[in-house]
Amino acid sequence: MRSVDPTPIRALAGESTAGFRHGREGVPAQDRAGPVPAEQRAALARESRVRSIAKAVSWRIIGSLDTLVLSYLFTGNVLIAGSIASTETVTKTVLYYLHERGWSLIALGRA
Repeated sequence: MRSVDPTPIRALAGESTAGFRHGREGVPAQDRAGPVPAEQRAALARESRVRSIAKAVSWRIIGSLDTLVLSYLFTGNVLIAGSIASTETVTKTVLYYLHERGWSLIALGRA
C-alpha cells in the first residue's frame, strides 16, 4: 500500500508541520510505535466469527433496550414497544454480523 505524506495536508489545515520527522512509511516519527510482530499483526487483522457474533449480541442488547424505551415513549404501549424491540433485535443482529464480516474483507486502516 502506498504511503501518503501528511505534511501538505497538515499545512493546508493550518497545523504546524515543525518537528515531524518522516520515516520511510511516511508516518510521523512520534506516531510510530515500532515494528509489530507478524503474529500480532495477523491477530489484529482478523476477527473470528465467534468474536463477531459476541460483539453483535452485546451491541444488540444495548440497542434493543434503547429501542424499547423509545418505542414506549412514542407509543405509550408496552406491547407495541416490545414487539418493535423484539423484531429489530433479530433483523439488526443479522445485519450487524453481515456488516462485520464484510468489513473483515476490507484492508482499509489495517497495518
